[in-house]
Amino acid sequence: DEASPAPGKASAQLSNEDKDSTRGRLAAYLKEVVKGHSLSMLKTNGSKISKEAATISVTKDFSRVTINKAWDGSVTEFLVAGITDVYHVDGDGNSAFPTRVLSALTKQDLQNLVRIDLVTIDGTVQTIYLLEETSAARDTLLGCLRVLNTHATGAKKQSQ
Repeated sequence: DEASPAPGKASAQLSNEDKDSTRGRLAAYLKEVVKGHSLSMLKTNGSKISKEAATISVTKDFSRVTINKAWDGSVTEFLVAGITDVYHVDGDGNSAFPTRVLSALTKQDLQNLVRIDLVTIDGTVQTIYLLEETSAARDTLLGCLRVLNTHATGAKKQSQ
């Protein structure tokens, strides 16, 4: 008889491997985002919604996010600490998204969609919708935003 591993030991190892893999993905993504990461952003014009090219970037100190909109050259800029909530269909359901957004996208696009509620640097409350290429890329974006926001809001609370 071979000794079997202690109960929970194999799953704990797997869990640590998963954590290491996730950390590696987040670190690689952050390096890319500092340089600028291409994705799509929903452009809303009245009732018309379209997917447009955009680039998201984060400052080297990970405190500020910039989204450059390819369709008109405008920029949305916000502090990571200004993110008030982040949503995706798989985790939050369709009710987290307006009907007009849901009806404008394909089922695949909905899987890759991220809603970000935020306060811009000039104090404007805004909701933006970003689309990644895959649901795995969406999960990485969500993970990065959540980690950065937790760090930024924690640092902000400590300095008060």
